[in-house]
Amino acid sequence: MQLRHRVALAGVQLDEVDSRIIVQGVRTAGGKTSTNAVSLYGRDGQRVTSSQRDTMDIEVSFGLLIRNTDLQARATLLEAVNSWAGQALKENGGAWLTVNYKEKRRAHVYLETPAEEGDLKDWDNTFKIGFRAYGVPYWQEISPASYVSRTGTKINGTVTVGGSARTVANVQLENMSGSLINTCSVTVENYTMSFKDLALAGKETLWIDHSAEGLLRIRIRDAAGKYRSALAKRTPESADDFYVMPGERAASFTAQRSCVLTVSAIGRYL
Repeated sequence: MQLRHRVALAGVQLDEVDSRIIVQGVRTAGGKTSTNAVSLYGRDGQRVTSSQRDTMDIEVSFGLLIRNTDLQARATLLEAVNSWAGQALKENGGAWLTVNYKEKRRAHVYLETPAEEGDLKDWDNTFKIGFRAYGVPYWQEISPASYVSRTGTKINGTVTVGGSARTVANVQLENMSGSLINTCSVTVENYTMSFKDLALAGKETLWIDHSAEGLLRIRIRDAAGKYRSALAKRTPESADDFYVMPGERAASFTAQRSCVLTVSAIGRYL
């Protein structure tokens, strides 16, 4: 049977847990936003001083195609559904949620409210599961576009940023020379990060990226694929992050020796 709504956690479709599960709806609430403003002296109106999106809720509703006389089977199946939802528990690090009608989109969520049993004898009972996105409270692109520079010591380019909201850029700066690089700078749009005493060896890569929860990571990846932290190598005057809006955005770097710069940004959708 082709369902209008399909929802998956960590790639596992809810309706594939058991054919008797009927997904009835997936509701994405408007993101919860915190805004601060101050009054304008001498005239009407206020000036916005800060605004941030805090969370986004997603609710999945479903029914069970089991006769209300078989309460044990209904209870067992409901437990199986909650086990599926449990993939998004905090203890599991949350999970990526996808739906069939948002192609190439996903949201990183945590389980907020598992399905409540209620009275299992109610045949037409609609069960609900609540998920919440915290660190990145948006639907996001799964595969963003990237910009890859030519080899050089000072390169300028542009990266295409998708979505409809501000996001953050991810950067990889690979040392293409056979010698050590101790100083470099990377700029994306209006934000620059500079590094000193970096000790980036030949064929090693400086990675500036983000976890599923949007937390900044600054690491060096060696030729064997192992990572070590480089957060302490960032200079005090450097930007906190690479914030970018949708559209064509400038990207550049300077380094002691030849490198290749890769920049990407995962689009976020309101």
